Amino acid sequence: MSKAAWTLLGKPSPLVGRERELRQTLELVEASFEELEPSAILITAHPGMGKTRLLGELVRALRQRYPELAIAPGAAHSLAPGSALGMLGSALRGLFRIQAGEPAATQRDRLARAAARTGESGEKRRATEILAEVLGIAAPEEPGVRVGSVRQSPGIVAERLRAACIDLLRGMATSRPLLVLLEDLDGGDGPSVKILDTALRELDGLPVVVLASARPELSERFPSLWSERNMQEIRLNPLSRRASVELGRAALGSLATEEQLIAITDRAGGNPFFLEELARVVAQGSDAGLPETAFDAARVRVGALPPELARIAIAASVFGDAFWKSGLVAVLGDNAGGSIEHLLADIAARELAARRPSSRFAGEEEWVFRHAMLRDASYEAFPAPERAEAHGRAARWLLRLGEPDPGVLAEHFERAGEDARAADFHQRAGELALRAADHATAIARADRGLACAFGRRDPGATVDPS
Repeated sequence: MSKAAWTLLGKPSPLVGRERELRQTLELVEASFEELEPSAILITAHPGMGKTRLLGELVRALRQRYPELAIAPGAAHSLAPGSALGMLGSALRGLFRIQAGEPAATQRDRLARAAARTGESGEKRRATEILAEVLGIAAPEEPGVRVGSVRQSPGIVAERLRAACIDLLRGMATSRPLLVLLEDLDGGDGPSVKILDTALRELDGLPVVVLASARPELSERFPSLWSERNMQEIRLNPLSRRASVELGRAALGSLATEEQLIAITDRAGGNPFFLEELARVVAQGSDAGLPETAFDAARVRVGALPPELARIAIAASVFGDAFWKSGLVAVLGDNAGGSIEHLLADIAARELAARRPSSRFAGEEEWVFRHAMLRDASYEAFPAPERAEAHGRAARWLLRLGEPDPGVLAEHFERAGEDARAADFHQRAGELALRAADHATAIARADRGLACAFGRRDPGATVDPS
């Protein structure tokens, strides 16, 4: 999530029509922190309704009220949803500033310093070693550490993983308020959800809040999500007509007539993303008419990009929600069409993507699409015959950088048509799921790996452990 202020047509965009939800969520978080009662808050809405925007405003407000606030930012990977411990793993990496691409010794040192806050014993040390493996940190060469000795006992490994994760969260929350911030939980994984369920129970008396956003389909994937814990759900409904007109007027000012404001308000149906995209169409004075749907509007935006910027957006979409400057160079090769820095600055100025303040990979500049529909529209524009090569280049770049999630690498290699390498990483992802006691995902990964190994794969397949 970018810390930059939200802009629309180059101007700061006010948060309109979500004041009540913002106030309500802030009150719930503050009550949990002040009363030392762990709680979960779930923000649900259909695509384009403003979940990401609301989370950004919440984080800014909470940082002002709690300067010492610790944030564990986790997200499901759009390319490999459901990867075992993918969501919690990314949250812990963010919390302790463990970046892939750093020397393994550096990553392990940061994890060890975090574990030291828990009063690390020999048992906890073994659990931390297992956690390091799950986080994608290379195993040490120390003779006394025997991570592999418990690989054949998934129940034991899963319990030690759970204990290690909760100890790390407890160690942080003992000294400051802790916010576990999860985006797109509907693409999350069972082990992460279960561990956080236990954490909400066992961290009683500490200032801990799990704040998650998701689409309404979450209830189908996790029907009893944290039902026995202190959880509140806040649903983002469509903006009111008054709020929609206010947002459109703030964006367009004198660029639009009252009739145009009414037209885009009616067409958007209270969807903020769609309304913003319609405002862009009006501001550009296009005679092509208003797009029919929000995704049509995203297609229009991508289709109107100059060729050199379209190449950047299309290459970026291969990576998923987030992408990296040198990763674009790896995918595009000599076809970048100009200075990457200059082109990315133009992408940011057009409000298609924004730079993140921190990165998954050490020393790499990370960017994120402003909305998943812009990413999907960019990927749709990628000529199908060229996608395979792009995924292969992306996979090799991620492999060099130390991508910690084998499921991500498996997806890239499979889409690249490199079945042998895809089978290997599906197997690794399955082993990881097994160690986390996520048997359904382990079986699904094993099936995918075997299909790749024996040439029976479905090019459109995804792992669905539900």
